[in-house]
Amino acid sequence: MEYIIEISFDIRKHMSFSHFNEHIFSLAEAKKCTSYYTLHEMEGGLSIDRNHSIITITFSESNDCIEFIKLIKPIKKLYIECIYSNNIRFKIIYTSSYYFTKKMSKEGKQLYNKNTYSEEEEAIRNEIIFLKPISK
Repeated sequence: MEYIIEISFDIRKHMSFSHFNEHIFSLAEAKKCTSYYTLHEMEGGLSIDRNHSIITITFSESNDCIEFIKLIKPIKKLYIECIYSNNIRFKIIYTSSYYFTKKMSKEGKQLYNKNTYSEEEEAIRNEIIFLKPISK
C-alpha cells in the first residue's frame, strides 16, 4: 500500500522557496519516500489570494509516513493539506479544513465522512490530530 501526503506553504512567506523545497525533499528522503513532486497553486483575480507550492510525497510504509509527519509538524507555515492511501483505489485518510471546504467535491466529502480506517491509517490520523495511542 502507498501513503501519499500533500503539504503546502505560501511562497510569499518564504524568502527562498527553492531552498525550502529542498529542505522538505531531504527530510522526505531521510524517511524513505518513494517519490515526490511539486505543483504551484494560485487563486484570486486581480489580487492573488493564494500562492502556494504543493509538495506531494509518497511512502510505501505507514511508519515512514508517520515519522515524516513528526519531522514536519513543528515547521511553521507548512500545512498538511491531505493524506490518502492507494490500495486498489484512493482513500482519503485526513484533510485540512481548507482542503475539505475548498477542494473536495460533495461526493468526496460524503465518502470521507463515512470512511473506516485500518490500524495503519488510524495511526497516521492520530499523529496529525495530536492524539496519542492508548497503551495497553
